[in-house]
Amino acid sequence: MEKMLKALQEYVSDNYKTIGTLGIRTQNDPDLATVSYYWDHDTDCSSEEEMPGICTIGLVVNVDYIENFEEALALALTYGNKYLFIVEGDNAGGGDGDNGEVVIANAKAILQRIELR
Repeated sequence: MEKMLKALQEYVSDNYKTIGTLGIRTQNDPDLATVSYYWDHDTDCSSEEEMPGICTIGLVVNVDYIENFEEALALALTYGNKYLFIVEGDNAGGGDGDNGEVVIANAKAILQRIELR
C-alpha cells in the first residue's frame, strides 16, 4: 500500500489547484461503477433508487498530503470487496450514512483496480 500512497500523494501534489473530490472505492466488479444505489435499511440490501454518483470513503486533501489515508483505507477495507480504486470527481453529498462516506459524481479512477484478494 506504500506504493499506492506515494502515487496518490504525487498526483495530489501535481494537481492540487484543479483537483476535485477524492475517495477510496471498493467493489467486486473489476470495472469502476458509474452509479451506486441507496441502501434500504428496512430490508438490509440495496434499493433500486440511484444515487447521484458512486459511494466512496472520502479523502481529506492538503496541498501535498492526504490527511486521513490510513483511516479511510481501513474503513474501505471493511466492505470486504475484491477491488480498490482511488477516484476523483465532483462532490455529490454524504451518501446514506456510512462512516466517512462521500458520493462522487463523474468519477474517474486515478489508481485503478488494485486487487485486494
